[in-house]
Amino acid sequence: MLTKIFESVPDAIVITNQAGRIVRVNAEAEKLFGYDPDELLGQMVEVLVPERLRAKHVIHRESEPAQHSVRPFGTVSELYARRKDGSEFPSDVMLISMETDEGWVAVATIRDLTERKRAEARLRESEESFRLLVDAVKDHAIFRLDTDGCVTSWNVGAARIKGYSAEEIIGQPYSCFYTLEDIKQGKPQDRLKLAAAQGRVEDEGWRVRKDGSKFWANVIITALEDEGGRLRGFANVTRDFTDRKRAEEALVLEITNLLVSKLDIRDLLAAISTSISRVKQHDYANLALQDPGTQQFRVLPVDSPYEEDPIHQGALLPLDEGSDRGTRRRCPPPRT
Repeated sequence: MLTKIFESVPDAIVITNQAGRIVRVNAEAEKLFGYDPDELLGQMVEVLVPERLRAKHVIHRESEPAQHSVRPFGTVSELYARRKDGSEFPSDVMLISMETDEGWVAVATIRDLTERKRAEARLRESEESFRLLVDAVKDHAIFRLDTDGCVTSWNVGAARIKGYSAEEIIGQPYSCFYTLEDIKQGKPQDRLKLAAAQGRVEDEGWRVRKDGSKFWANVIITALEDEGGRLRGFANVTRDFTDRKRAEEALVLEITNLLVSKLDIRDLLAAISTSISRVKQHDYANLALQDPGTQQFRVLPVDSPYEEDPIHQGALLPLDEGSDRGTRRRCPPPRT
């Protein structure tokens, strides 16, 4: 039974006597190191150690008492083993000493870490590439939060938009970016709870820089989960929309003034088109005005390349049946 268990273990097992000679190995050890059956028996254990490390290994083995305690996996971070063909591979070794009728023996369980090391290297390379990409973005504040809402990473764009250096802000609660009113209302934590429940939340509002000045921000918070679905934190992407906010407010004021001035409809539409273009680029735009007498919408072109189309020359569209005054009606798209 013990022999069957010994041979069925998926890890390589090498047993040495107190002198350091190999007295038993399992099939997995022969496969891992590239030796034929029984070829390792009687050899010194250093045959499995890279030549550059053998002298140090002998000193360590001879100076360590036979009755040493168990050394679990992961105790030594950098270990390498040597195959029969001379190639080396990263390894992890668990050591256990036990007393037998022939004296003390050391049982070494050896794992090949080659694939793990490769995966770790690929992950480091991927993380470094992502970090360089994020740091190159200067017009977006991109940073991470832990599950409590404290900042854990900070890019150049975040420093430019919010005014904090990474050293100043990492570890601080992200609620410091909100206004006092929002903090009193619990908005920072509410945003995180909503993102955790829905996976993503987006909103706009005033945010506060380090110097106390405010800016109009578009904020997207995304929940970060591991493969098991456990929440690991949040990603926050913030854009400064202050200029757009001011342009929209100026547009409303300008259109209001135009309407009050009672310009000719063509002059009014031209002025509205110019104002809208400063806020939002577009290919075409229509203005639907309700005719109270006929209960119809008159669709007039504000800015359109489709002047030959009747719908863009003041077409009349009926209101939806039962609709309230001012209800929008979707217009058909222009023909191309």
